[in-house]
Amino acid sequence: MANLESQVPVDVLISRALGTRSQDASISLQQQLKTAPSARKAAIIAALEPHVFKLSDDKHGNFLVQRAIGVDNTLAEKLRGHFVQLSLSQFGCHVVQRILDEPDNIKNMVVEELLAVRIEETLVSRNSIHVWQKILSICWGPDFPDARRHLFSVVNTTMKGKWAETACQETGSIVCQNIFESASSDEKRDCMGEILKKLKDCAANQWGVWVVQHIVEHGDDEHRRVAFEHLLEDAVGLTLSPFGQKAITSALKSRDKAFVGAYVDILCEQETGHGAGSDQPGRRSVLVDIAGAAQGVQIVTTLLTSVQADQRDRIIKTVRKNSVFLKGSKAGLRVHQLCERARAFTGY
Repeated sequence: MANLESQVPVDVLISRALGTRSQDASISLQQQLKTAPSARKAAIIAALEPHVFKLSDDKHGNFLVQRAIGVDNTLAEKLRGHFVQLSLSQFGCHVVQRILDEPDNIKNMVVEELLAVRIEETLVSRNSIHVWQKILSICWGPDFPDARRHLFSVVNTTMKGKWAETACQETGSIVCQNIFESASSDEKRDCMGEILKKLKDCAANQWGVWVVQHIVEHGDDEHRRVAFEHLLEDAVGLTLSPFGQKAITSALKSRDKAFVGAYVDILCEQETGHGAGSDQPGRRSVLVDIAGAAQGVQIVTTLLTSVQADQRDRIIKTVRKNSVFLKGSKAGLRVHQLCERARAFTGY
């Protein structure tokens, strides 16, 4: 069958690849580009050139173009002016990623085009995110000494004042995490600074919390310190938030003594009545409200396994003092049981 296909004129196979028999024709042409003689490969490349953009944006044709670029990378130049559109495409983005595996002069052709227009759109697109992940991790050779500096200069200028908003989008949060991992201190300063300023908003967001967790778990000491401070500013609200509690949990697992100590103080401190000489009774500790919430079990579990003995004792005493109230809810009962087991295990 393969021998028969190799006898079919390449124009006919390309027409099939553009038509209803696209998958079979694409597979046949890919196989020929892999094993056929040089003359046959050259004929396939030449016949493919006029249709390279349409094939790149096709479910089956994109694989053919990727294989063809591996044979002759000058084919990538035929896609000039279309890299942004292809990056946003479900199938075309795979072709652009393949082109970014080629030498630096070809990579630069793609990068310059993506930096020129629609940066905000491509940074948060579900398809082009994969392209940006490769771009951000490029190690440029000596022929392009300023490529990386230029890349981050344009990106940071375009995204100024928008990093926190970007972090709160599904794909945008991935971009921010990639920047934190692959960029230098100077390159990521703007992104990190804007997110830290609005860290509480990011922590309470479905996607932004990923970025906050990344800072807490992998950031340098200064960035983590600032993140801890902002988390403590709204410790109760974030703990009661379905997403914010994930950031709080990550911070607790870091076992940072300053954060854990301050957090336990906030949860266990009993509020008093308002105003001097007030006769109003003191309010229950915040820990009791948290223990009665659905996510409270995980928070208390993390606390009991990460704090020092005196802090654990304080938590257990606070829970036991409000045991009647807590037993009135399913979550509260579980927290009470956890504390009782911890108390028995430690022997007090």
